[in-house]
Amino acid sequence: MTLDWNSSAQLYQQGRWALGEGDIAKGKEFLLDSYHRAPHYKTAELLGELFLEQGELVDALKYLSAAVGLNNRPFKSRYLLARVWLALEEKEDAIFNLEEALRLKEDFRSARELLETLR
Repeated sequence: MTLDWNSSAQLYQQGRWALGEGDIAKGKEFLLDSYHRAPHYKTAELLGELFLEQGELVDALKYLSAAVGLNNRPFKSRYLLARVWLALEEKEDAIFNLEEALRLKEDFRSARELLETLR
């Protein structure tokens, strides 16, 4: 059996592999290609997290918002969105997303700890 390296799932795996090898640019390229071929919440979430880590907040907001819309339990995406909103100095939006993350996963310690620092 041969693998279709152009499929969205394979591109996602290649992106994760490249990131694991430290090749951020190539990882981002594979993930963006994967997402544009077939949007999936894990791809959007990973892209959003990557853009957040690189300080590309508008792109982080775009992909994390997409991840929320594509997932039925987006607690991690909500947490990451809160971090983006904090970086943009939008405290109320950050609090809203942290509360949503905790509504979806009550024992989400990182979200709870961050929320406590904001209150």
